Amino acid sequence: MSKTTIAFTSCFDAVAHPTQEVWDRIGEKNPQALLLLGDSVYMDYGIWPISSRRLGWPRKISNQEFAETLHQRYAKQWGVESFRRLICSGLKVGITWDDHDFAWNNSRGAGNEKKYAVSREKRLISRGLFLQFKQILRDGVIVQTTIHRHQALWIC
Repeated sequence: MSKTTIAFTSCFDAVAHPTQEVWDRIGEKNPQALLLLGDSVYMDYGIWPISSRRLGWPRKISNQEFAETLHQRYAKQWGVESFRRLICSGLKVGITWDDHDFAWNNSRGAGNEKKYAVSREKRLISRGLFLQFKQILRDGVIVQTTIHRHQALWIC
């Protein structure tokens, strides 16, 4: 009987942790699959003045700035060499869309609570960028598209 190894991860932030050695340690285990369980990027994290990315600030910015910032976060994560090396090694990858991937801490796609509700436009931007990231993780292909008048490009 053959052994199946599945790696589970979540909560990685290329802004705060640009090298992320954990991906090499995961690769040493030779998993057949990697499940990314959410918070693959962080739009906000922390409390001012400790963090420049205060909790909830993305809800207050323009859609254009939201799109650019979220794309930069995904691009920065994709730019982590150890992450890219593991993803491009051929293992199967699954990914979930959690609050930080979606918008900001504890954000929700439904409801009208000002602190947590995400506008329709920001939901569409977020979903579009998430689906691009998911495609590059799955297929390792070049994806070029426009999200809220913002060019996005991913390369494996």
